Amino acid sequence: MSAATDKRALARFLRRLAVGMAGFFGLGTVINNGLALLANDAALAQLGAIPYPLFWFEFAVGWLYLATAWGVARQRAWAGQLAWSLAVVHSLSATALWLWYFAGHPVAKPTLVMELLREGFWVLMGLYLWRYGAQPRARARRRAG
Repeated sequence: MSAATDKRALARFLRRLAVGMAGFFGLGTVINNGLALLANDAALAQLGAIPYPLFWFEFAVGWLYLATAWGVARQRAWAGQLAWSLAVVHSLSATALWLWYFAGHPVAKPTLVMELLREGFWVLMGLYLWRYGAQPRARARRRAG
């Protein structure tokens, strides 16, 4: 196999992995937070100290996770921009959540950690899409070269 074939195979594998992870992550986020939004107070108390608006936020961005997975599968240029946008949004959300926690409000520690993991995931997704040509500039360079 040539080096070009190896690179194409690696890019195809990474794209499928990215689609699977973003889709799985998105579906889990939508279902989990959707169920939490429908839960009664007793069920919410069992989840721990999680700010209620965070459920709405995560439910909404879960749909964006699924949209990004679809965009990556279809090799759309906007998928990379959406991944970077999700990384920025999660960075702001994690900062707000940690500030809320340090101000003395109760927040479940797994929630704090998961917000940082989400941010890291979307940074890695954005880097992958930037590296393997899902950004508009990379596609234009490929056509010109």
